Amino acid sequence: MDESDKRLEQITKGFDEIIKEAVRPRCPFCGAKLSNYWFYEPVYFKCLQEFQICPKCKKKVVKK
Repeated sequence: MDESDKRLEQITKGFDEIIKEAVRPRCPFCGAKLSNYWFYEPVYFKCLQEFQICPKCKKKVVKK
C-alpha cells in the first residue's frame, strides 16, 4: 500500500465520522442533538422500545 492509498483511507474514515455526526437524531422537545446509542426497555411482553434521555431538557425521547 503506497502513500496515496493510506491518505485515501484517512479521508474516507473522516467522511464516515462526518456522516455519523450529520445523521444524529434530534430531541423533538428542545432540538438538542442526541447520541446514536439507544437504550432498550421492554414494553408489554415481547416488544422492545428504544429510548434515550435528552442531555439538555432531560426528557425521555422514544425512537419511532
